[in-house]
Amino acid sequence: MVGRFNQTCKNMLSHVVQQYLRKWHNYVPLLVWALREVPNATTGVSPYMMVYGRTPRGPLAVLKEMWAGEREIPPDLGKPVEDYLQDLKDKLEKVAEYAKAHSEKEQFGYVSRYNLRARHKTFQEGDQVIVLAPDSGSKLCNRWQGPGTIVKVMSRNSYLVDLGCNGTRHVHANKIRRFVARVVQ
Repeated sequence: MVGRFNQTCKNMLSHVVQQYLRKWHNYVPLLVWALREVPNATTGVSPYMMVYGRTPRGPLAVLKEMWAGEREIPPDLGKPVEDYLQDLKDKLEKVAEYAKAHSEKEQFGYVSRYNLRARHKTFQEGDQVIVLAPDSGSKLCNRWQGPGTIVKVMSRNSYLVDLGCNGTRHVHANKIRRFVARVVQ
């Protein structure tokens, strides 16, 4: 998810740089505003709403409301600070509940898509396994490490594996193989 967000930022910034050449830096605050008001794919809530507890009203929305006569800009809040803070707290709690429910639904979708092509493997607690994990020398190279022991079956495709001095890891079944010790006679 972070990779797609970074790519979106790069695309937006490169577009602005190409279009405005030497004045591109003047448009960075507008790009940041645009990124903060777009809902996140996982939570379904914009970062602005997660921080402030309300939908963002940009300069164009305020201008439209003023021109249409829908709202006048008040010189003060119109209510005591304690009431304002309590309302803000309530709104933030509602947003947090919504974000949690939405992210749980999205996480279930991510898991089902990831497990779509997973080979069904079953292990029991106490089974000896080896784990495909990143090598300490390079993040791009993976090595089979182990043997380790299945400590707990977390779900159908997820296991908690004790690798001894390398610690305990939560591992997907795609990255586990049964360890078979060879006996030399």
